Amino acid sequence: MSENVRPVEQKNPAVKTVCASERFTARVMKEFGGTVGAPQVTDYQRQLIQGYFIAIDRALKMAEDERQRKNKSNSDHKYDNDLQVTWDNVNLNDLALDIVHYARMGLDMMQENHL
Repeated sequence: MSENVRPVEQKNPAVKTVCASERFTARVMKEFGGTVGAPQVTDYQRQLIQGYFIAIDRALKMAEDERQRKNKSNSDHKYDNDLQVTWDNVNLNDLALDIVHYARMGLDMMQENHL
């Protein structure tokens, strides 16, 4: 078996990758709807969900910046943290379930010490 692996070329470059906010919103709406029926989301809950995304996105960016800063300051780079803190590494299923509960309770990420 050869250890030389060539990168796989994308056969259909027109395939659109979905951005993190769209994946997040779609997953949360799916959780709101449950297994059957259309999601019953009020305007206030929709506003809360947008606030959750903004706050989580900001926290992920700050954590990634901190991870990179620590990796640069390590004297021995074998102890670097190689796991990127991005939306690709977030368990959206568990997060969406939590977000649904928070939105139904009316917890607001934009208010200080509210969540």
